Amino acid sequence: MKLNLCALLFAGGTYLVWFLPWLIPAAAILPALLVASIAVRFLRYFSAAFFLFGLSWGIYHSSQLNDTQISMGPNGVEARIIGTVSSIPQDRGISQRFEFEVDAFEIISGFESTKTPQKLLLSWYQNKNFVQVGDQYQFDVKLRRPRGLSNFGQFDYRRWLLGQSIDGTGYVRRAQYLAARDSWLDRLDQTRIGLQSNISGQGFQNEALISALGLGLKDDIQASLWQLFLETGVIHLMVISGLHVGFAGLIGFGLAGLFAKPFLALGWFKSDIVYRWSGTILFAGVYAILAGLSLPTLRALVMLLVLALSRALNISWSGWTILSLSLAIVALLQPQAVLQDSFWLSFGAVMVLVVSLSGRAKLNFFSGLVLAQFMLLVGFSGLLLALGKPVYLTGLLANLLAVPLTGFVLVPLIFVSLLLLPVFSGISMSILQWVDKLLDLLLAYFEQIAQLPLPNIDPLAGSGIFAVLICAAGVIYVSLPARKMRLLLAFILVPIVFGLRTEKPDLSILVFDVGQGTAILVEQPEYRILYDAGPAFSPQFNAGSDILAPHILQTSARLDTLILSHDDSDHSGGFLPLRQQLQIGDLVVGGEKFYQEGAELGPTYCSDEIAWNIGEVNYRFIHPRQSSRPNSNNNQSCVLLIEFAEQTILLAGDIEKKVEMELIENYPNLRDIDWLLVPHHGSKTSSGEDFVSRLNPDIAVVSAGYGNSFGHPAKEVVDRYIRTGSNILSTAEQGAMRFVWGKLQTDVIWQSNRDLYALWWQE
Repeated sequence: MKLNLCALLFAGGTYLVWFLPWLIPAAAILPALLVASIAVRFLRYFSAAFFLFGLSWGIYHSSQLNDTQISMGPNGVEARIIGTVSSIPQDRGISQRFEFEVDAFEIISGFESTKTPQKLLLSWYQNKNFVQVGDQYQFDVKLRRPRGLSNFGQFDYRRWLLGQSIDGTGYVRRAQYLAARDSWLDRLDQTRIGLQSNISGQGFQNEALISALGLGLKDDIQASLWQLFLETGVIHLMVISGLHVGFAGLIGFGLAGLFAKPFLALGWFKSDIVYRWSGTILFAGVYAILAGLSLPTLRALVMLLVLALSRALNISWSGWTILSLSLAIVALLQPQAVLQDSFWLSFGAVMVLVVSLSGRAKLNFFSGLVLAQFMLLVGFSGLLLALGKPVYLTGLLANLLAVPLTGFVLVPLIFVSLLLLPVFSGISMSILQWVDKLLDLLLAYFEQIAQLPLPNIDPLAGSGIFAVLICAAGVIYVSLPARKMRLLLAFILVPIVFGLRTEKPDLSILVFDVGQGTAILVEQPEYRILYDAGPAFSPQFNAGSDILAPHILQTSARLDTLILSHDDSDHSGGFLPLRQQLQIGDLVVGGEKFYQEGAELGPTYCSDEIAWNIGEVNYRFIHPRQSSRPNSNNNQSCVLLIEFAEQTILLAGDIEKKVEMELIENYPNLRDIDWLLVPHHGSKTSSGEDFVSRLNPDIAVVSAGYGNSFGHPAKEVVDRYIRTGSNILSTAEQGAMRFVWGKLQTDVIWQSNRDLYALWWQE
């Protein structure tokens, strides 16, 4: 118990600093270490000393990481850097993206940094020569502090970058090749690339999955497959994770036992335990190296090393002790790992299995597999919901086949084939052909499972209390040893937990953070309008498929009305994936391009003669004029007026001053409104003096990208709204924003996603 407690306190102290609203200064390290040293001398306070040791380590690491971050500022800095490409470059079609270890750093323009950044994430556009890991360059770059889009319940890019110790992001402007570094890590990555090249071009239908399962290279997996894996709860099986490292170790354990068996018979060995665990670590280590020593594989390797040490030394450590020690070692090696979802998922899964399976009678393989999957589903759901991830009940059925097939068949075959590939390529390719066929069958099984009418639990369907209650109920459930007690608890808790639902407001507006673009979801009970679909950033990232669809699909696959205000790509770039993933009722467009391309949806031109009402909410287009024809001009933007309970809301697209004056003339009663989507992202070509003073909005919202190259919103435009008394808000600063109205409310209730966090590393 003392060992458990010391390990947990050290890990807790290390990780605590990442969840505080302020950064503890490095000057606090010395007093903390002094108090810890004194506490060590007293048995009563011995455990508390480990908390202070961990806290000191966390303060040191967080201070170092904060000091090396690129200076704040929307425009970033221009710098000349010298260093080495330290990761396998990702081919993104229009660019290559890679991590870059910095040796020398010189500011050309912008804010001075206090220290040289250690690691950057760079993009190199229009580069004909493919960058190689280990290449040393001098780059002129444009950099900014790590920052990402901020949407409710979705991937936090800023947190992920910090968890990877990335000090800044940017792009290459000029480059000069210097040399090629020759380190063992570089040679390892080059070997992985060579193995992937040997696999590709062999006609395998699933070469991307083979590379992901064998080498941890998952960039080539299609978005449709990721969605299938998500819906069937098997993402953890389709890329190298801690589970695969455990299976590789299990193979080594068995093979080492077979090797030692004749020596045991001859009496040369008294026991094979040391050899079995040596084989375990050897096979798991080699497999982790093939995966590029990613963070999840390192955590699994640490846990296996602790387990092997306990068995080799004949120490009866419990599952809790092994878990606690592993947590402390990871805290020592990777203090910032706690910021990554994979940290919580891997340790959370092991915790659930330790709680649910400890002290229970041994089961046969199938019964144990079913019990483990069921316990993971029940005990793990709350954590998934808390991380903003849906829980798919189809995962229970999918994993019953996928876990044994992947762990005991696919992983061993791929592992052996990769080891044989440099020497016996023919045998290796024959093995991979069988793997390819098995993957075809497994994917077909997943597709059938995904079609089952099983419900999923939405992370946004309830509040944070909803996720906490499910998590607590799940842990209590799996920890109870008696089946009757678990059934009784289920009958009590399930109706309570699933009965918790937040009441839908009479009207709400969600302004997504899509960078430089626009996407706004207007919702009533049983009715939803999406105004604009955001931009398409790259072949790998699209606002429609990666931001809007995941949110909309949380509650329903149907979108009653989709409005594309005009043809500009920052407003319509997400249309195609939305059309593929959602059932769209009415398509209303203001531009010529999508009036033609969306022909199968029967698009309607948003002329000012169209008006409709849903319940007590009235909708009306007040521009373009009925006599206009669709074209791609900003001034053809659909302007939507929404009226509800004496509230007036205007979505103004990208109209410019000419149309603003027409609206003032044509609609004299349009004045003193409550909520305005600022035209054209706050450009100088819009928001004229007369328009702003006439509308005099209580809230003016700008949808624009942080540090965008257009300078949106312009300072004079912001000042103009401030002078009228408007509360002007921007997705660049606040992230996504949700506004809620009720029939009896006199004021709007609103919340921004960035305001949900009060952590020192959130900006």
